[in-house]
Amino acid sequence: MLKKIMVALDHSAFSQQTFMQSLVLAKATHAKLMLFHVISSTEEGYPPYPLMSGVLEDFDLSYTGVVNSYLNDLDVFKASSLELLRSRANQAKEKGLAVVYQQSMGDPGKEICEIARQWKADTIIIGRRSRNLLSKILLGSVSNYVTHNAPCSVLIVHHQDVPEFIPEQSINTIEANKLSFEELREKLSYRSILVAMDGGDINQPIFNRAINLAKKMSTARLMLLHVLPPDVAKVPVSSPPPTAIAQQRLDNYPSLRDDILYSQQRQWNAYDSDCLPQLRSYTSIAREAGIPAEFIQQPGSPGEVICEFAKNRSSDLILVGSRGRSGLSEILLGSVGKYVANHASCSVMVVRPQQPA
Repeated sequence: MLKKIMVALDHSAFSQQTFMQSLVLAKATHAKLMLFHVISSTEEGYPPYPLMSGVLEDFDLSYTGVVNSYLNDLDVFKASSLELLRSRANQAKEKGLAVVYQQSMGDPGKEICEIARQWKADTIIIGRRSRNLLSKILLGSVSNYVTHNAPCSVLIVHHQDVPEFIPEQSINTIEANKLSFEELREKLSYRSILVAMDGGDINQPIFNRAINLAKKMSTARLMLLHVLPPDVAKVPVSSPPPTAIAQQRLDNYPSLRDDILYSQQRQWNAYDSDCLPQLRSYTSIAREAGIPAEFIQQPGSPGEVICEFAKNRSSDLILVGSRGRSGLSEILLGSVGKYVANHASCSVMVVRPQQPA
C-alpha cells in the first residue's frame, strides 16, 4: 500500500505534469506527499557560473563584482524554487492531501535517494525527459540514477510532447491547473495497467502493488504478462524443426527420436506444473476482487516484448520488478527494469521487493 510518496520536481515544464500525476495517485491511495526539489547547476534556469578571474580581466571586468552578481542570481533562483514548491504544496492541500516540501542543494540523484531513505518513502515519483542513446551512456540521467539506487519503488512518469523549458510560464497558468480535480483524475487515472511477471519470487510484491493500485483506480484493468525468455534455464527451449537430412537420421533411430520428444515434453510439463498455475492464479485473485484481468504469455526478449505489448495495448502504466543489480553487472548485462524504464511509451513503476518499514 502506498503511504508516503516523494515527488522529485524541478523547473522544467514536464515537472508540472509529474506533480499533477502525483496528486491523482496520492488522492486515490490516501498517501502523504513530500514535494522535493534539488538545486543543481545542471538544472534549467540555474544561473551560469562566472568565468575564471584571468579571463574576466581580459574583458576588464571585476571578478568580485561578477561573483557577487552570480550569488545574487543564485539567491533569486533559490527563492523562486522554494516559492514554486510552496505554491504546489498549497495546491495539494486544497485537494485535501497531507503534504510537506523540502529543498536542498547538490547532486539531484543522490539527494533524492538519501532524502527518500530518511523520510522512509515507499515510492518516488520522477519525470523522465527523452534523451538520445549516447547521452544516456555517457551522462546518465537523474531518473536512471534514482531507478537503480532508490531505497524504494520508483514511478517514472513518461512525457513525450512536453517542451524542455518554459521559463515564462507560471505554475498557475498551466492548463492542467484549470481543470477540476474530477477532470484531472479522469484524465490521469490509470485505466490499463500492464504487470510484467516472471517465474520468480518478485511476482508477489509486483502483484500486490498492482492490485492495490487497481482497487484505488476504479476504472483500471490488469494485464498480467509473462514473457518466456530463451536464456532462462527453467524455461524449456523449443528446438527448431530438424532439416530433412536430420529428420531422416532420426527416423533411422526411432528410440532416439522418441527420447528427444519425450524429454522436451517432460520439461514443458514440469514448467507448466511449477510456474504457470501460480501465475494464472493471480488472474483469478484479481477477478474475485472485482478487477478485470487477463493473463498473457509470449516468447521473446522480456524488455522488448513488454514495451511493444504496452504500446499495442495502449497501457497507461507498466509495473516491473527490480532485482537490485548494480555496478558492472548493471552496465554489462542491463536488466528488464532498466530497459523498460528507458524504452516504454508510458509511465513505468519499478517495484522493489522490500519496502521500507
